[in-house]
Amino acid sequence: MRILFINKNDIHGGAGIAMLRIADGLARYHHTENRIIVAKGALRRPDITRTRGRVGWMVEEAIDRVTRSFGHPYRYFPVSPAAILREALRFKPDIIHLHNTHGGYFTHDLFEKLNALAPIVWTLHDMFSFTGHCAHSFDCDKWRTGCRGCPRLRDYPSLRVDRAAALLERKKALYGRIDPTIVTPSRWLDDLVGESILRDKKRIVIPNGVDTDIFTPMDKNEARRALDLPQDKTVVLLGAYGGKSNRYKGGRFIERIVRDLSDRNDVLFLHIGGRWKGCGDNVVCRGRIASEPDMAACYAAADIYLFPSLAENCPLMAIESIACGTPVVAFATGGVPEIITHGENGYVARYADADDLMRGLMLLLDDPARRKTMGEQGRIKALEQFSLKVMADRYWSLFKETMRKAAEK
Repeated sequence: MRILFINKNDIHGGAGIAMLRIADGLARYHHTENRIIVAKGALRRPDITRTRGRVGWMVEEAIDRVTRSFGHPYRYFPVSPAAILREALRFKPDIIHLHNTHGGYFTHDLFEKLNALAPIVWTLHDMFSFTGHCAHSFDCDKWRTGCRGCPRLRDYPSLRVDRAAALLERKKALYGRIDPTIVTPSRWLDDLVGESILRDKKRIVIPNGVDTDIFTPMDKNEARRALDLPQDKTVVLLGAYGGKSNRYKGGRFIERIVRDLSDRNDVLFLHIGGRWKGCGDNVVCRGRIASEPDMAACYAAADIYLFPSLAENCPLMAIESIACGTPVVAFATGGVPEIITHGENGYVARYADADDLMRGLMLLLDDPARRKTMGEQGRIKALEQFSLKVMADRYWSLFKETMRKAAEK
């Protein structure tokens, strides 16, 4: 089976990482032949092709900013769409597996051209495909009724002129001309798709997966020695890139908790994922962690992973944490409750409720036995539901069925 994967990035962002894991899992367990196309890539692999060089990137980024600002995004890019189509014609895939199509590289007419070459399976990582412009609508439900009068033009991908309703109508017309199979990594997103302009498309839920041989429990003392962390403190892992300025990742909740627990000499916060000004006596910052084994060591070194994200689908970091046997304290955001079973492998606080989040953290901070039990239950759930093989097997079955139905037409 020949599969063409398309996304804006490879390892920058959850969608790219999820895509690579699907491709690698299919190659490992089902011996597929893969070609991965990205507009912006950091990896040098023979199966990855970039659509543009530095000049092309600068040109298309500028076009994206201008056209999106004035409400006419994704109509024209001079480099990436042609490169994607050339690679698709050369590779002759059995399946085209789309991921994020927003980000300034993919034009709407490319959907129809690719749809004529091979069946499309489209894995959604956010809400962009069925809103006027935003990737996450938060508490706005105007996408259900047409996106008229957008209240959040500045939300990513931002608009300067409110053409959200027209853009949603344009998407609706496009979807009437193509027939993709929609994959959602969470039941939460599947429910939203069922109420959207994609409601008539075939859809299936396939959760994200992780390599449970890499993300696995390991000796905590050894992990802490490798990271130069103290052995006598309760370590809370933080992953809110950008601190309180990051609206999606709940940085403001982390800053409040760090401040409120500053007198707890027995607690140390380990921050990963970018720069943060909050590093100090009770916060150790490790910056961006590039390799999966290093990430696994961070989870293993921690006693708790604090994950107050406010916009999530099927977050990889929550799955990675439970696979490493580290319980998670999080908000009931998107598909998070499908990963973290409240009271079993972590604590699921009420959405955006800072007091409940602190309550859950304190419950685990002061109960090592509870943390141990929750960690063991998390590992079991990761092996049963979120392993790389489980995910690869599900996609393999879907792709075979999709090819069979295409051959019958």
